[in-house]
Amino acid sequence: RLILTALANTRGRRIEAAQKLGIGRNTITRKIQDLGLE
Repeated sequence: RLILTALANTRGRRIEAAQKLGIGRNTITRKIQDLGLE
């Protein structure tokens, strides 16, 4: 849910969303894939 909110707030920009969440770009990409959100 946090990832979805962050992506919505950054208009889908993964790098910005990752920075806001304090995680790496690769981490957010992996979590998105794991959750089937891609």
